[in-house]
Amino acid sequence: MLRNAKSDHRLTLEFGGADSRPKEERRAQALAERIGRDQRRKNTASQREVASLRKDYLRKISKLIGALGTRELAAIRKNKKLARSRRIRKALALLEQQGVSRDQIREIQQPYLTRVQEILSQRARTPYKPLLDAGCDTPWTTYAPPYNGYVWSFDHHQSGSANSPGYGSHLYPPTGGIGSDLHVIDKNAGDNDGLYLELYTGLNVWHTPTKSGPLEVSLVFTFVTSTFEGTIKDEFGFSDIVYTQYGLTRMTASDIQNPVQTEVMESKIYGFTHTVVGGDTTWSDQVANSGDSHTYAFRTTAAFEQGSTVFIEAGISHIATFNTNDESVDMSADLNLRLDGIMVRSCDDVFL
Repeated sequence: MLRNAKSDHRLTLEFGGADSRPKEERRAQALAERIGRDQRRKNTASQREVASLRKDYLRKISKLIGALGTRELAAIRKNKKLARSRRIRKALALLEQQGVSRDQIREIQQPYLTRVQEILSQRARTPYKPLLDAGCDTPWTTYAPPYNGYVWSFDHHQSGSANSPGYGSHLYPPTGGIGSDLHVIDKNAGDNDGLYLELYTGLNVWHTPTKSGPLEVSLVFTFVTSTFEGTIKDEFGFSDIVYTQYGLTRMTASDIQNPVQTEVMESKIYGFTHTVVGGDTTWSDQVANSGDSHTYAFRTTAAFEQGSTVFIEAGISHIATFNTNDESVDMSADLNLRLDGIMVRSCDDVFL
């Protein structure tokens, strides 16, 4: 069981445009809640798998060091009066006394770190690419600010001594403001601390297909700010951490009368998942220059009837997470974008 485990999630969907549709808005609310539940279920499954791997990894480390060595390491960890450099020297000296080398520890660390890195990078591993490439010859319908409605939600899990995260939203439907800033920190990392934070912001419109078939949707963003940075420090001489920062753009298309015809697609904006073993690292970068424009294109496999009411949402998922063993961490990222347009057109259904 995770020590001091906490979790929280919230979702808000609001419609404020001139095109008021109470019945459709209630169905859109149910859709947003379902999508949120599905994503949280996936997140929870990943976090449980990581927690199980970590429990097994720490058990093997404790067995290698021995009961007495484990207790003495815990005492060193709890002594906050020790300077960082002295704490590292004492921990490494204790390992030597126990006849344990750092190479032996790394033999246990590496399989664990590799697998956790794979789990945490699955969602943002590859950008989405349309599978079909024919039959979209209808004119584009372009929606620009102000948008009809907005949604924001967050999903947060933490354990151990990880500090509570900070976050903020850049949502502003009148101008297309979208995105968020995240700050996650663990100043006094223990041997089993973890945190997952995701903040989603979205802007939406109602669309009426001009003919039956799949939809091609292009989301046009301008980057305002897109910085990400962090600092990680070894607190124990043989510490380790797996950490990730990434952002995804999400496109949702759903027939509000026939929600079976719903498509949720994601494409990578930026991101990485890294590991550090017994060392320090810092980074500071940006995704794009201020004012740069980027278009993310999607094509649904779901087909939408001509004249139906389709809910189209353009969103940004922003994620930060870490699982640490005595590596202090301080990461922040600011994805502040403007959604300049949602472009939609109907395509031929190649399966007919």
